[in-house]
Amino acid sequence: MRCPLIYRTVVLFVAALCLAAVVCVNSEEARFDPAAGADQSEVVLLRKGADQGNVEAQVRLGFSHLSGEGVPQRLTAEVEWYRAAADQGYAQAQNNLGFMYERGKGVAQSLTTAVEWYRKAADQGHAQAQYNLGGMYVLWRRRFAEPAGGGGV
Repeated sequence: MRCPLIYRTVVLFVAALCLAAVVCVNSEEARFDPAAGADQSEVVLLRKGADQGNVEAQVRLGFSHLSGEGVPQRLTAEVEWYRAAADQGYAQAQNNLGFMYERGKGVAQSLTTAVEWYRKAADQGHAQAQYNLGGMYVLWRRRFAEPAGGGGV
């Protein structure tokens, strides 16, 4: 007896889903875990990828400079790697760079520059950047738009 076409289609679909799940699990295992720290060999690999323009490696290497895992803790290096990835349009790096400017970490504090980087990331749909951008607008409204006496109209 031949299998109906719908049965074969369902079996192929389920098989494809299983294969996709295996691929996703394997790729998640290979992701960098900042909390786990980075040993020297990981940093060497990150540096090689970052030097070749890999945006994820650049962001991870920047984070390593923040945490001091495997490299000296140096905020200016963190900013340099975030900027390298941000200049390539990587939203996570743009958000991170906005944060560095907002807080004045590794760079001179500039709320205007922070908003510019947050906006670039937010325009790409980066949720954290959208939240950060909204927070900046609330901060500016409180700081600059309200009358000096604090009372409203």
